[in-house]
Formats: sequence, C-alpha cells, structure tokens
Amino acid sequence: MITNGEFDIFPILETGRLKLRRIIESDAKEIFSIFSSEEIMEHYGMYPFISIEQAETLIERLEMAFQKNISVRWGITLKESDKLIGTCGFHNWNKMHYRIEIGYELSKEYWGKGYMKEAIAALLEFAYTEMRINRVEGLVYPENIPSRELLKRMNFKEDAVLAEYAYFRDQFQDLVMFSLVKSKWSMNVTSSFLDDIIIEELKESDAEALLILQRKANESEAILNNDYTIPPLVENVSDVVDGIHNNFTLKATYKGQMVGSIRGRLENGTCHVGRLMVDPYFQKKGLGSLLLNKIECYYPVINRFELFTSSKSLSNIRLYEKNGYIKYAEEYINENYNFVYMEKIRKPK
Repeated sequence: MITNGEFDIFPILETGRLKLRRIIESDAKEIFSIFSSEEIMEHYGMYPFISIEQAETLIERLEMAFQKNISVRWGITLKESDKLIGTCGFHNWNKMHYRIEIGYELSKEYWGKGYMKEAIAALLEFAYTEMRINRVEGLVYPENIPSRELLKRMNFKEDAVLAEYAYFRDQFQDLVMFSLVKSKWSMNVTSSFLDDIIIEELKESDAEALLILQRKANESEAILNNDYTIPPLVENVSDVVDGIHNNFTLKATYKGQMVGSIRGRLENGTCHVGRLMVDPYFQKKGLGSLLLNKIECYYPVINRFELFTSSKSLSNIRLYEKNGYIKYAEEYINENYNFVYMEKIRKPK
C-alpha cells in the first residue's frame, strides 16, 4: 500500500460503523454543507465556504496533495449509506523525522455519537503500522474544548500552547500542540489488539498468505545475519505447503489479515517449536508470547519444548527467556552467526 513513502493506491479503512474512503467530486454537496457552517469552521482556521465551487476546489486540492504524497484525507462515511458525514486525515508529513499532523471535522448532526473517536483510532493504526509514523501531532484552538478533550481521550499529550503560531482569519492565533508517539500508542492498544486476534489452525489454502508473512517477518533476520539465503526468504508456495503438511501450524489473524504464525512438530517426546513469525507492524504487542502459549497448550501432555534462533537475534532470545525457555546449546553455522538452542521443561500436572 505504501512503498518508500509513496502510496501505491488510495487506502480504504473500515471500522465497526464507518468506512473511510477517497473524497470524490460527487461529495461536493456534503463537503459544502460541512465547510459552510460557521459553528464547524469557527475553530478551523478559515472562513466558511459561500459557494459549492469552493468545495469542488477543495476536493481537487486534496486529491492533488495525495498524488504528490504529501497528505492523505479520507471521507468519513456511514457503512450503511456511504453518505459523507465528515473528513479526517494527515498533512504536513515530515518523512525525514517520521512525523505527521492530524486533522478532522464532522457534520454537526453526527456530533456526540463517537464517530470521530472511531475514525481517529483507525487513522492512528494506519499511521503507525503502514505509514511508519513515529509521532502524530494535532494543533487545536485553545477555545476548542471538545477537540482538546477528544485528543486527550485518544491518549494524546498536551505539549504546549504555541503563542501566535498561525495567521488565521486575519489575525495571529494561539494553538495548542498535542502529540502521540508510537510507543505510547502501542502500550494503549496492546490489550485491545490481542482481544481482536483470532488464532486457529492454518490450512493449505493459507499457503500464499503465509509465504507473504514469512518474507516480511524474516527480512530483518536476513539483514541482521547478513544472510539472504535463509529458508523463509527463498521458499516458494510449494515449500510452504510441504511445511504445513509436516507440522501443526497456527495462524493469528487480525481483522482478516494474517499477522502471525507458529508451528510445532512432535519428535521423541519433544515438541519442536519453529517459525514463530509476527508481522513487523504488529510486533511488540504481546502476539509472540500469545502464539507460544497457544502452541504449548495444543500439546498438553508434552513436558519438553525446544526451539532455536540466531545468536544475533537478541530480541528473540529475550522473548523466549521471558516465556520460560533456557539456552542449553549453541551450534556454529558460519562466520556471521550461530544457532542458539533453547528448551522449556514444563512441570507435569
């Protein structure tokens, strides 16, 4: 969807009640209705629209900015009607510093129903997982109490009041700077993220999705070990199918997308755990530990579990140690790295 900081296609986002889609020419009437309201525009930094042509021009400008990869603005629509009830999106994209600014507005008749909170939650997830943003900022009029409270509920931090920061409506205007960095966002979404994870047995029909996942998840390992011949990167679909047939494999899906996987194989009374993979965008949210627990639960009478990883994969080693695995052997592979073998002895119940 995004390659080297450029959009391949316009991203469509969905929530429980909303669909966030491209704003198109036929939305001009709804855009004009929103942007001609003084109550909405009072804290927006511009005068209300007075003609439909202004709405049409805005739509053109938003599309041009998207094509130039400097901003993205979604139309907020209700799933059941596709009627545009507001817009939201990102602008001032600083790719060098992984920073972006959020903006939004909603038709008055839809205020107080939680729609904007729902939309912003989808935007934040997209920014941190797809756009690789580290810091999302929001600039709000000091007098705009509802917007300030909304950002606080979304765990934004109020950084400072920026004196006469902007020139709006023929005068210099103070603005309040809010920010939310990825690490803070991740802490707040981890529990709800795991609640939405579905873990089930992986089937042969999942082979292509698993191949995509394993290439994404293992690219960092190849870089770390300076070895691009590791099996997860060179296997094809046929190889993946063979692996599915020869192992018991679990997949983790999030909103229909495969984001993690793990497999186990019994041999001489030991469960050999392998190919624990988590999509890079969903790492450090507890999914690795959850998958380890699930594969162990699948073998309730087995007391010994074994796995291995690269000696350079310190984050993997810490994850396994956190889940009760202890290093017991090391094997030389090449001058770049060794394999570290780890085991977990589960006490009989």
